Amino acid sequence: MAEWSRQRLLGAATAASLALALTAGPEHAAADTLSPDVLLAQSTLVINQQSDVYDITAPGPGMLTVQLEDLVWPDALSSLSFSLDSARSVLGWVASAGELTLSIARGGSYFVDVAGDAGGALGLGLYSVQVDFYAQGAQVPLPGALVLLLSGLATLVGAHLTWMHWMRNESFMYAV
Repeated sequence: MAEWSRQRLLGAATAASLALALTAGPEHAAADTLSPDVLLAQSTLVINQQSDVYDITAPGPGMLTVQLEDLVWPDALSSLSFSLDSARSVLGWVASAGELTLSIARGGSYFVDVAGDAGGALGLGLYSVQVDFYAQGAQVPLPGALVLLLSGLATLVGAHLTWMHWMRNESFMYAV
């Protein structure tokens, strides 16, 4: 009678671990996105001399990267500069085309101020500005695969114990 209860217990444990393995789907990790959020991507025509201000909104703490490029159309710009500003101060400034990366402590409104001076006979030029936001990394929880691994191990242990029980009962193997 005790052997029969033990078999039922092992069978129930095996069935429970299989059910857990089938119902536990994979969870999405908090850091599953590796690409940046593009907050601004724009090309602007410069006629003679002009300054443009772009308002961007960072969703939270992270890194802001500003890239400014002279597209040399129809001629190269004679000067090109930009600054990244908050509502209260200038956070960074670059005196030519290039890149600026800054860490921000919190989300909110920021401003990219681009100034360009077109050279050449037509007084025309073209630049491209792109602002990328890289979110500050959060702690990544253990994925659901750990639950699947543990339930699989429990299933194997239950199957092994059941097999060992049948191996001890030799009459099962050599019944005629």
